[in-house]
Amino acid sequence: MRFAAILILSLFAIQTVVFAQHKKKFPNFDSINSSKGEKINHALFEEGEELNYKLENKKIAYEIDKISLRGDVFRWNHLSSQLIFWMVIIIVFLGLVFSAIQFYISMIAAKSSIDAVNTAVGASEEKPASSTVKISMSGIEVNSSVLGIIILVIALAFLYLYLIYVYPVKEFNVDQSIEQKQLNETMR
Repeated sequence: MRFAAILILSLFAIQTVVFAQHKKKFPNFDSINSSKGEKINHALFEEGEELNYKLENKKIAYEIDKISLRGDVFRWNHLSSQLIFWMVIIIVFLGLVFSAIQFYISMIAAKSSIDAVNTAVGASEEKPASSTVKISMSGIEVNSSVLGIIILVIALAFLYLYLIYVYPVKEFNVDQSIEQKQLNETMR
């Protein structure tokens, strides 16, 4: 509502300025006396109507451009959302594949170490798998039998964060936000 009032006031101010400029061209505009039979200068009114017509056309063209731009933004947002969604799906899928590969490798390593211990000792005693973690300035290195679980947790955490913070659709009312911004500015 405030936006409409501000728009109307600004249009009134523009028309006042236009008529003030025309007063300079026609200084006797205020002294027109129709009772003496003088003719009213219709050229001024016609020029004012023409300016109003041009102003209305400019406003309509602006609104059309604004709607077109908003549509372009929504189309780009939709396309980029789909691209990001499929990238997330691929990353999570690759995380699941890599974790399955790591589980398989750790199962083979555990089985071969059990077989080696059984043949060497002759008992079914299990040897614990070795795990190493190296953190340095160049990066992080993890060698563990639980590396598959670590990759799986990272992939699922990535999916969770995407679903919570990126994927939700939030409706944004442009007109309401403009009115709220103007209200906040008038309150200052």
